[in-house]
Amino acid sequence: MEYGAHLPLIELDAGTSLARLRAYAVTAARLGYTFLTANDHLLFARPWLDGPTALAAVVDRAEGMTLATTVCLPVIRGPVQAAKTLGALDVLSGGRLVIGVAAGSSQRDYEAVGIPYEERWPRFEEATQALHALLHSD
Repeated sequence: MEYGAHLPLIELDAGTSLARLRAYAVTAARLGYTFLTANDHLLFARPWLDGPTALAAVVDRAEGMTLATTVCLPVIRGPVQAAKTLGALDVLSGGRLVIGVAAGSSQRDYEAVGIPYEERWPRFEEATQALHALLHSD
């Protein structure tokens, strides 16, 4: 069985900083976790770091761990931008990225980008197909 650790993307009592994220990644690797994960929200009730950006910030401290998006939102980000971000992260990590995608559960995220929340599932299928095609094109 393998275990993963989720990056602390929400500012808690300790505060959010690059040093804290890097120390978290080093500790997770030292404790034997094999995955380091982050998820995706545009808006949240509290300050929330961008998941792929946070993973990129610790890629050199993840000590061979697989990096993963527990959820990436290709409808919200747009499939081209998501592919560019995730493709770069995969290159920077030496091919250690696993991508998890979803339509998302936050109506606020959809409102922020002007997409009706009711359209999330039909748009998710289209965005996922486009994301896959972009990431697997030569």
